[in-house]
Amino acid sequence: MLEPDNDERYRVFRSERLWVIERRFKEAVMNNAEILGSIERKVLTIEGRQGEFVQYKNRFKPLHTKEEFEEILMLSKEEKIYLFSHELSVSQVMPETISQLKPAPFIFIDE
Repeated sequence: MLEPDNDERYRVFRSERLWVIERRFKEAVMNNAEILGSIERKVLTIEGRQGEFVQYKNRFKPLHTKEEFEEILMLSKEEKIYLFSHELSVSQVMPETISQLKPAPFIFIDE
């Protein structure tokens, strides 16, 4: 089962292991998603903004739930979006590799 890596650092605050995803759009619809890798980050709340965030490359990114990732996996299995990762050797062309992905929280790098 492929799951996000932890970074073995001790944290005083809650942290999450999560996927980092890049979306690609065609005609305003996500039709392609690449899993760039995994990270572990401290979960933050930001005054004046709703939801939880993590810091990635000096920017605060909204943290999406593992249930939302399950939806992406479902859309991939239904061939509505193409999901892949060069780093994880995951491709929709090989459905068995998609089924090895463990749902986890995630961020989109373009948000």
